[in-house]
Amino acid sequence: MKVLAIDPGTLKCGLAVVRRNEGSTVALHHEVVTTEDVVTCAEKLVAEFGLRSVIVGNATQGKAILRRLRQVLPEDVSIGLVREDFTSEEARRRYWDEHPRHGLKKLLPKSLCTPPCPYDDYAALILAEHYLHDPTGK
Repeated sequence: MKVLAIDPGTLKCGLAVVRRNEGSTVALHHEVVTTEDVVTCAEKLVAEFGLRSVIVGNATQGKAILRRLRQVLPEDVSIGLVREDFTSEEARRRYWDEHPRHGLKKLLPKSLCTPPCPYDDYAALILAEHYLHDPTGK
């Protein structure tokens, strides 16, 4: 099973295509795009990866993006809102796990370090992983 997850935001959004494979998840694609371009990018990813499921975080701009996606995506693509509680905090930790800190930053807790670039794509990865682990959201 594959899913496109979108972490919506006011100015930028994270996108991630994730596949569940024998109990684990594999990130096939992730990026940060402007909120203005998110629907066009999502449309391209759905076509490129042959996706039938799209999930959108329920916070900032989530409902508006969901409405726009329903206007452009094929009817056989399932589109839904999911809870995104604490995904930004998890995303920050994941970013630092994959991009180790250097110098004096290594002495600070990860929670106090801000990544040098947007990491909304990591929040989208986490949304997808949570969804693929439990599609009911429980």
